[in-house]
This record gives sequence, C-alpha cells and structure tokens, in this order.
Amino acid sequence: KYVVLFFYPLDFTFVCPTEIIAFSDAVEEFKKINCEVIGASVDSHFCHLA
Repeated sequence: KYVVLFFYPLDFTFVCPTEIIAFSDAVEEFKKINCEVIGASVDSHFCHLA
C-alpha cells in the first residue's frame, strides 16, 4: 500500500488550503491505486472537528 503523508501548519489559516482541497478532491483517484492520503498538523482534535 502506498501512502501520501502531508503536513500543514494550522487549521483555519490561508497557508495551504488549495493543496488540502486538491488532495481531498483527488482522494478517490488515490484510492484506485491503493494509496491512502493522510494529513497532519499540530492542532488539537478539537480544532479538526470544528
């Protein structure tokens, strides 16, 4: 299995929204080639759920 692991600084910033949206839009294409997309940041799980 392949994995794309990407890091971004914080939720609710304007630093990387286009890249995050692009990964989200292409997630089905990644699944077709047995690749999981994982994003990570330093925010708490409360921020991610907001």
